[in-house]
Amino acid sequence: MPEISLTDFVDFVVKAGTPKLTKVRQVKDRGDYDPATDFWRPLREAITNFHQQGGTDKRQLDRVLTAVTDRKKSGRYASAVHSYKKFLGRKQTTWFDPPRDVWSNAGLDVRVNPELGVIINGTRHATKLYFKDDKPDKRKFDVVLAIMEEALRGNLLASSTLSGGGTQRTVDISFSADRNALFSAWNAMANLADMAGQVTVIVRAESSEGFDKSKLENGVVEPLREVDLIE
Repeated sequence: MPEISLTDFVDFVVKAGTPKLTKVRQVKDRGDYDPATDFWRPLREAITNFHQQGGTDKRQLDRVLTAVTDRKKSGRYASAVHSYKKFLGRKQTTWFDPPRDVWSNAGLDVRVNPELGVIINGTRHATKLYFKDDKPDKRKFDVVLAIMEEALRGNLLASSTLSGGGTQRTVDISFSADRNALFSAWNAMANLADMAGQVTVIVRAESSEGFDKSKLENGVVEPLREVDLIE
């Protein structure tokens, strides 16, 4: 089955007419990947290393600029580093190995391989870096996010974060479960509640057909109200 990168696939999807054919020819005629000709590779690696090493010393990002000797790169790298540092602001981040998978459709495999896995405010983010000169296109981003969501969501939800070293003071766990798995997991959550005194439970459920309002009220909302878990 043919396999292409997510970037190439999205570039093809958002084009129309002759540019679509041009993109196909470019991908078909392109040679094997050569790191030496990958314009943004040093910056991608610098950002990845920054987060893997704790994500606190932003001077690490500046160091990649001193190593750039190509004048074509220097200005664009400086602008990208400035924008990324501005995005980070005072956010506290924790690294996790980003999930990777293949999204398949109509006989074509698309590699979904985000460069970064960072936890921000307790939420796991699989992040694809974008450095192209052309202005970000909402259609392109919508396609990227939709494919990443479909390919990686299960991997992001089935996860736990345990602080390493010293006294364990925080436990963050998230998972997807059907009715049977939820019953199996509930004893573990009860054990955690015994240890902590109480736990915070956040539940998200989706139904492609929509929820029956009466069943939702009588079977979910009202029982939770009766035990004073929600208002």
